[in-house]
Amino acid sequence: MTLLNYTNPIKKLFIFCLISFTFFGCSNDNEVKCFESVYIGVTDVTGPTTATVNQTITLNVNFEVQSSCGNFEAFSEENTATNEKTIALLARYEGCNCTLNAFSRIQPYTFTPTAAGTYVFKFKITNTTFKTITVVVT
Repeated sequence: MTLLNYTNPIKKLFIFCLISFTFFGCSNDNEVKCFESVYIGVTDVTGPTTATVNQTITLNVNFEVQSSCGNFEAFSEENTATNEKTIALLARYEGCNCTLNAFSRIQPYTFTPTAAGTYVFKFKITNTTFKTITVVVT
C-alpha cells in the first residue's frame, strides 16, 4: 500500500492537511503594519462667507494628527439638506518610525457653486459637534 492510495479517507485527509500546512502554515501574523486610516475631528475652518456663482471657494481646514506619520487622506461628504453638506476628515498614518506628538495640519477644501443661494458646510469635530461655515452665493 502506498501513501498516495486515494481510496483511504484518512490518507486523503493527511495529504490535504500536509498540502494546506505547506502553503498556509508559515504566514507571519505578527507582521507589523505601519498603515492606518482614521476619521478625525477638525480643529477650525476658515474662509470666505460670500462668493459669486462659478467662483471657487477655498476653505482652510485645520486638524491635528497624533504623530509625525499622520497626514490628510480624504474628505468624506454627505448631503444632509439642500445646499448643506456634512464633511468628515479622513487622516492617514503611514510609517513605523513616527514621533508621537500632536502635529497641526491644514488642508484646503474647495467648492464651486453653480447656483445662487446659501450653502452650509458642517465639518465634524466629533460625531455630534460641528464647525459650521455658511457661504452666501450671489
